[in-house]
Amino acid sequence: MKAFTIVLLLLWTTSLLGQHNFLTQNLVFKVDQRISNKENISIRNQARFRLGYQINYNLEGRIESISLKSFFSTGKSNRSAWNTVFNYSDPIFFQVPDDEFNLEHLYLEVLTSGQRIQIGQIPTVKGVVSAAGFSDESWIEDGLRVENDILNDKGVLEIVVGNLAPRTRITPELSQFDRPNYFEVEFTAELLKNFITEVAYENFESENFARAEIRADLTQFSHHLFQISFQVLSNLDQRSTAWYIDANFLPLEMILGEANQYPLKLDLFYKYIPQNLGERGRYGEEFMGFDNTFGIVLGGRLFKNVNWFARYRSNTQ
Repeated sequence: MKAFTIVLLLLWTTSLLGQHNFLTQNLVFKVDQRISNKENISIRNQARFRLGYQINYNLEGRIESISLKSFFSTGKSNRSAWNTVFNYSDPIFFQVPDDEFNLEHLYLEVLTSGQRIQIGQIPTVKGVVSAAGFSDESWIEDGLRVENDILNDKGVLEIVVGNLAPRTRITPELSQFDRPNYFEVEFTAELLKNFITEVAYENFESENFARAEIRADLTQFSHHLFQISFQVLSNLDQRSTAWYIDANFLPLEMILGEANQYPLKLDLFYKYIPQNLGERGRYGEEFMGFDNTFGIVLGGRLFKNVNWFARYRSNTQ
């Protein structure tokens, strides 16, 4: 299957700053065209709207701050926050099949010196989204995340437990506590300058996984001019391994340096996800199908608070 996406990233971020609150808005429109190996063509317009709200209290002493964070988003699936606005392949033209807008995150966050604790309906990622990790559009119900700075603040040890990836988005009421289906221990460190190493153990739906990533950054002018990462995700029970390679860079910045006034980013990625990796393989970032996937993403800024990107992906499944 091949997919070509053009996004007029009618994208804006608005901040309302007060003593205890912070509000962000993010709206994106895209045209998504998919062509299968049988030459079936699907063209649709999709939109995504995400809204976050945070109440923060700064304290003195060992506990630095306590925050209540919430995040609402469109989308009816834990693997996609997109609503279909127009589906041109539908016999009823201009039919609007999706109108989902639900609670995605609601959690308490406590920051202390060298430690962060999150309790509630928490995000699946703590920072940079990686291909072998989970999509930032997913969430963990009844979750607990504990992060501790180690190695003189050069490393982070993270423990996560909770219910990952329910089949459908939840309603604003939190679900009742159920037996956790996800556990993770992750270690991240910059042992060498500009080289990030990450290793993790996961247990998802009673299957055991090992995950590793090496990421190299070429940083100049306070920007990541070039970044390349190599990642693996292995199902230890099935002896099956997925491979991910990703490279992104700022071509104009590399040529013009600080004189460049137009941020343009190019991202190239390849991934191989065997089918016997299991259900865990479906929840990664940019999942299109099992087997081989290749993609190119090009993006930039039109003017203040309005961005764009175009994406091409090809899957051999």
